[in-house]
Amino acid sequence: MKYAITGHTSGIGKAISESVTNFIGFSKSTGYNINEHIDRKHIIKQCNDVDIFINNAHDGFGQTYMLLDLFHAFKDTNKTMEKIHDMDQVRINLLEDKIKRLESDVLKSNNRIFVFRPWKLFKKKKQNVGD
Repeated sequence: MKYAITGHTSGIGKAISESVTNFIGFSKSTGYNINEHIDRKHIIKQCNDVDIFINNAHDGFGQTYMLLDLFHAFKDTNKTMEKIHDMDQVRINLLEDKIKRLESDVLKSNNRIFVFRPWKLFKKKKQNVGD
């Protein structure tokens, strides 16, 4: 099973990259800025043989642009896209279970799976005492 992981050098992306054995990583610190169209094109070009793509990095609207570019690049293929919910709140053991399930699904269907992690667009405002 081969993975591509954006944002693989810190946080959840790093934890994911440490829990899988075969992956390609794309992060700002390794020269890939998902806000730059040319960098997203380079990422996609390197992902033809990837089984699971985890779009973990987020910076402005870069994650959304990455999703759209991947969609347009692979829309006429048999690849599948799946969303992982807000990973900041997921424990690593649950993440490992999710990865095992994704791997099982890929093996059963002979498709590739692209995984996207949404980030929070809106934060709850703190209420002051007495409000």
